[in-house]
Amino acid sequence: ELSAYAQRFGGQPNWWTALGRDAAIVGKAAVKGLPVDQTQAPVEVARRREMVRAALEGVTVDLWSTEEHGFQNHVMPRKLRVQSLK
Repeated sequence: ELSAYAQRFGGQPNWWTALGRDAAIVGKAAVKGLPVDQTQAPVEVARRREMVRAALEGVTVDLWSTEEHGFQNHVMPRKLRVQSLK
């Protein structure tokens, strides 16, 4: 994926691009099991919110901004490092 990105956009993604991509892929994985119809029923809205919360907690995907693959205890651990580009 990173190679395809670099070829398409002429370089590596920056930090903000990586975070945005990761947020999108985690969110997409979390909502893919939701019903596609609309509802305003409070009980159903609450049920769907719980479905998404549980899905976010359990999502496992390859991320660009961390070596982790999802949340652990409501946080997404990241190791910070400095890398020189030459």
